[in-house]
Parts: sequence; structure tokens; C-alpha cells
Amino acid sequence: MASFENKQRLKILMDQILSEEESEPYEGSSDDNESSEDTSLSSYSKESPIIKRRKKTCSPVGSAIKSENSPSTSTGHFTYNSSDAKDLLKTTNLKCHKNQIEEVHNRQELLFDTTNESFIQEMKIENVIKNFWLDSSSSEDNDDHLPLIWRPVSGENLKDIKYHVNNAGIPTHLFDNMTEKKPVDFYLLFLTENIIDTMVEETNRYASQKKESGTRLPKSRLNKWKETDAEEMKIFIGLQLWMGLCHLPHLSDYWSRKKIYSNHVVDIMSRNRFEVLLANWHFCDNSTSDQANHLFKINSLTDRLSENFRQYYNPKENTCINETLVSFCGREYVKNKKHKFGVKLYKLCAEGYTYDFKIYCGSERNSNESVATQIVMSLCSPLLDSGRTIYVDDYFTSVELAHKLLQRNTHLVGILKKNRRNNPKEVINKKLERGEIFSRESNTGVIVSKWQEKQEILTLSTKHLGNLIKVSSGRNPEAEKPDVIVDYNKCKSFIDLCDEVKAYSTSLRRGIKWYRKLAVELLLGSAVVNAYLLYKSVTSKKISITCFREELVESLLKLNEKEDENKHQTKKPERHFLEDVGTNNRGRCVLC
Repeated sequence: MASFENKQRLKILMDQILSEEESEPYEGSSDDNESSEDTSLSSYSKESPIIKRRKKTCSPVGSAIKSENSPSTSTGHFTYNSSDAKDLLKTTNLKCHKNQIEEVHNRQELLFDTTNESFIQEMKIENVIKNFWLDSSSSEDNDDHLPLIWRPVSGENLKDIKYHVNNAGIPTHLFDNMTEKKPVDFYLLFLTENIIDTMVEETNRYASQKKESGTRLPKSRLNKWKETDAEEMKIFIGLQLWMGLCHLPHLSDYWSRKKIYSNHVVDIMSRNRFEVLLANWHFCDNSTSDQANHLFKINSLTDRLSENFRQYYNPKENTCINETLVSFCGREYVKNKKHKFGVKLYKLCAEGYTYDFKIYCGSERNSNESVATQIVMSLCSPLLDSGRTIYVDDYFTSVELAHKLLQRNTHLVGILKKNRRNNPKEVINKKLERGEIFSRESNTGVIVSKWQEKQEILTLSTKHLGNLIKVSSGRNPEAEKPDVIVDYNKCKSFIDLCDEVKAYSTSLRRGIKWYRKLAVELLLGSAVVNAYLLYKSVTSKKISITCFREELVESLLKLNEKEDENKHQTKKPERHFLEDVGTNNRGRCVLC
């Protein structure tokens, strides 16, 4: 906001112009005794391109710009230099204060006549306002941004951003060292020894704290608690992966003696041991954690996983940001998701690989920018200033976000909501027939388009012109779609691919601890999918996600090693019976 002193200076200048106008009436451009101000105003003829532009758009900036042939004028210590409107918008830091110029540029019915005295006064006043704010913009950092001007699409205002990343994709050292490795070796790139040791330490600490609290029952399993170690923790993780492959109605059914549920899990870990490990599975020290942080229960795990995800893949030109939901009652409600309640995650994906993620933990609104803008800028911060393109859905897309990304040499493409701030009204209110498209381009390099299909689709892009292109369709081989829609559908599938692959054989089960749900989602979901994608790319082997999980389970549970040990041992009968020695001799029990 402008200071009180600046407002007073503006009022004095405006009064000075009005007084000069009364003392020196304007009589047309043919008078030889005109002042310098009248000479400058004479350039506003009926045939002037600036007047024509004003008739069309009624733009306050366009109406305040003189033609190239008009000389500069001055009032007091302010100098008004003539320039083209487009060059002025690109090269200056003009900041128009909406409250001060509202009464001037909102007049829609103007007499576009250079001989009209009220029109000349308005042009002078707008010149004073324009140059006044141009003069004071350096000291007023909190003023509004440059006013948006929407015109037909020409592409002249689009920013030419070139993609320049040399080491995108999978690091070369993985191709050099891991082409012959097994799936478990790729999985352990994310489930590192550091993460396993932290889980072991915090699980043992949490169980000890619960024992010391004295709130357990006399026959509680915790009374027989024994500290776990890294090898047992890997087996515990492997069992959860196996349970995702073999779904049974209840957790206890995996240890059931019924023939329909028969398996070899009893030989690996007892039910009591598994359940006590699951109940005490922990990732932080409750006594020293910051209770004000909503995510302190799982921050140590998420921070390390996020770092590992970013270490083994560098996204290429196109990336996608979207939200996903981990089903859990008692948390966030999202009406458009299959599971309405859960913990919301914001994920940045590239070609199905989860590069980074952010957990929603309540409103984080900042006075300067929206929550959606903060999330995108936070997730994309390592990828900015490299010419990449970010694809987002209508929750994130806005003109504000597009401007911020353009300042960091990054393109934005997304579906747009009608009620977003700074949307062009002409596009929003336009009525179209099916198959038609209508677009407008801003002076800041943002193109907003409306395409009419079965329903209206609004898009925003900083790189697409909104041209219709032919696409192959099953029913209509000559169907046409806007180029922005075609690219959006292609890159939006990055998140869909990740969620689809992760949904096969999920290990999520019912529970009352939200942080345990998140741990299963990240460790046994996103980390497994990332390892699967790396394994296929590095080894060039075609394998399904189910077979990949099966090999992980065999390696973590060491099933192959146990089978080799059993081969060298004599197999004993499973029940007692007498050996067959005939009717006259006394038989002995074969088991005893």
C-alpha cells in the first residue's frame, strides 16, 4: 500500500492538471500556439492505434500510452516518455494501485474523441497515475503486481524456456554395478541399513517404555518381550509383503491350523511374536520428539525415504504432481477418491517413479501465497531453473502459480477451475459448441483455453498455443483434441501408473495407528514400486510386479536357504504310530 505522503503528492498533481486544463482549453491540433501538453495530446486522433485498442479492451495501461510520434511531456518533476504499450509491459516494473485508479479505468462508456475535454482530462490523469506509481514502485515492495491484459493468442508473450539437464534419468553407476543383481538388492537401496537400525532401536525403546509404564495386563505378551534385531526386522517386513500377496480374512488366520489356510509361516515366526512386533513397531523417541510437529511419529522415516528416492533418479523434462490417499478412518476427507477418508499425500512422480512426497497435516496457509502454490513450489524446489514442465490438476493450477514458476524458468500445464483468481472473464463466460476451443493469452505469457467436449474443460499452459491436433481414437480415427489436453493426459498418467502398480497385492490392513499405515504405504508400496521400475530399467528384464514381490519375499524370509537345510536333515514322521514288525513281535513307536 502507498504511504499517506505519496497519496497527498498524487492528489496535488491531479489537481494541478485539472487547474491547467481550465486555464488552457484545448481547441484542436490545428492551433499553432498550443502548449507542449496539447501537442502531445494531439497524437490521440480518431485513427490512432492506441485509441482503437482502448475501444476494444478499455485497458487502463493501453489508454495511458502515447503513440511513438508523440513527444514527452512533464509536470513538475515527473517526465512522461512515450513508448509502445507492449515494450512498456515487458521492460518496466509498473505497479498500478487498484484502489487509486479504479474510478478512472473502470469507466466503460468513454467518448473517444480528441476534441472532447473530459477525454483529454482522463488521459492526463491516467498518465499521472501511471508515472506516479512507476516512480514510487521501487520503495513500495508490497504493491500489487502488473495488471493482466488478456488478448487473442499470438505466442509473442510466451517465454522461451529451454530444457537443459545432462544427467536426467537413472544414475550411470547403477548400470555399471547392478545389472546382475536381484530384486532385493534394488529394494535395499531404499530400505537402507540406517532405516532398519532406526526401526530396531525405536521399537526396542518403545516396548521398554510401555513395560516401565506399568499399564499392561498380567497376561500381556509384552511381559515376555525380547529385544529385536536387524535380521528379525527384515523377516518382519518380508512377512508383511507376503501377507499382501496372500490375503486372508483375519491376521490370526495366517497361523490357523485349518487345512484351507495351511502355510509355512509358523516355521518362520510365531503369531505372538509377530503381533507384539507389530504393536511396538516405532520410528521415533516419544520422550525427546517435538510434540508440536504433527508428523513427529514418522518424520525420521519419511525424511530418509524421501532422500533415497531423490538419490537414485533425476526426473526428465516432464513431471507430475497430484494427491493420493492412504485409507484410514479419522483423517482427511476427500469426496472424489475411492476411499473417502484417509491420510493425504502430495506426490511428485516422473514416469511412475515417486521422486518426492509431502504429507498433508492441516492448513499451512501463508499470507503471501495459497496452500496449493506452497506445495508445488516445495516439491519442485530441486527441479526448478532447468526448463522442466510441471503437470498438475485443478487443485493446484492457478495464474499465480504459473507466474511463480515462470520466474524460475519452469513451465506449468494443468486443468483450471472457473473460480480461480485472475482468470480471464472472456474465456470463462464464452459459450461454445462441441469441438470448439477459445483461448486468450496474457501479457505475462500465460494461455487459458476453454474446450467444449461433453463438458467444458478449462486449461492453463505456459507453453501450448491451444491448437487442435488429430489423435487416433477407437470410434473416431479423425478426432481432434487441443495439444495441451493431449500432453496433459500423457504426463498425468505418471501418478496413475504409480498408484495402479502399487495397488496390486497391497500390504495395507486395518489398524488404529495412522503412522503405521503411512509406514506400510511408503515402505511396502512406494519403495517397492520404485525398486521395481529401477530393476526393469537396469536389468532389461520383463517381470510383473507380482513376481517382483514374490522374489522379494523369498529373499527377505530366506526361504531358499531353509529349503536347502531341510534337504540334509532326515524327515521325521509328523505323528506317533507303531512300526510294522509282524503279528508275533512287539512293535515300537517310529517317532519315539
